[in-house]
Amino acid sequence: MAYTQRKQEIINLLKQSNEALSIDVLCNKIYASRSTIRRDLIQMESEGLIIRHFGAVSLTPSSSKENTAVYRGLENTEKKTAIARTASALLHDNMVLFLDS
Repeated sequence: MAYTQRKQEIINLLKQSNEALSIDVLCNKIYASRSTIRRDLIQMESEGLIIRHFGAVSLTPSSSKENTAVYRGLENTEKKTAIARTASALLHDNMVLFLDS
């Protein structure tokens, strides 16, 4: 399983549990080694997605501030892919596309 898939699985598991999960639980649910999960968690913490505790991990508490770009990139991936496919059919060489929030 690739890092992005494991990352999405970890986020989904943490959302479902609504509490901190141990590394052992994540290893058993995702079928990955402790070292792989630990490396993933270190990367996810640097991206601002999670908070690591001694032997456990939890989601970053939601607040009024905007989610990180990495986290937003993981949301609605199917819809974003569909939009990209539709847009690619409409764009041709030397065309410019401007996107805004």
